[in-house]
Amino acid sequence: IEFNDVDFAGLYNLSQEQIDRINAVSRTVVDNELYFDAGSDIPDLITCISSKDYVDNFKSFAPEHFDCLMDIFTILKKYNQHFGYRVLNEIGTYMCSVNKNTSYENKYNRAFDNQILQKVLPKLYGSYDKIWAPLVEILGALLKQPIQLNSENKDALIENLSTLTDNKLTSLNFDVTTADECFNYPKSAIKISEMLLDLSSSGFATFIK
Repeated sequence: IEFNDVDFAGLYNLSQEQIDRINAVSRTVVDNELYFDAGSDIPDLITCISSKDYVDNFKSFAPEHFDCLMDIFTILKKYNQHFGYRVLNEIGTYMCSVNKNTSYENKYNRAFDNQILQKVLPKLYGSYDKIWAPLVEILGALLKQPIQLNSENKDALIENLSTLTDNKLTSLNFDVTTADECFNYPKSAIKISEMLLDLSSSGFATFIK
């Protein structure tokens, strides 16, 4: 989990112009409604061991999200960069906790977005030749209309994304609003775009900057 955002507006007495200036370059998706229902008690802390049962439960109440996870796994397996049992069990446990403890309307999308960001993408690092293709393919799987996306370079990728999104995505430096419009999982899409930009400019990228 990255901790590289600061909330000056929440702590200091900034002017609206200053807040707008900061927000104009922010690429952070903020959604405080996900975690617990307003006015409810925080659930009792329990210790659990992630297991197959949580995965089976996750699959039962959020089959579309589970299927997307299998798509991502398949992409990564093709490049021998796939995750294993522990990651799948822990994603299942997280999704079950969200399912149990919040009734937020968009909770499955937001929760699954968090898990791609926290459990899958950190594994990917390395050179252009190693991770460009899997990142591009995962980005395609995150679109509102998922597609098998293949682009050998940044210009070709931007052209494809622009066509697929009716010119909403015209660069890899898209803002939060555009990410939310075009992707089911905007946090992960933004992170992937940042890694692709790093690959394009320096030939190397890591999850943590």
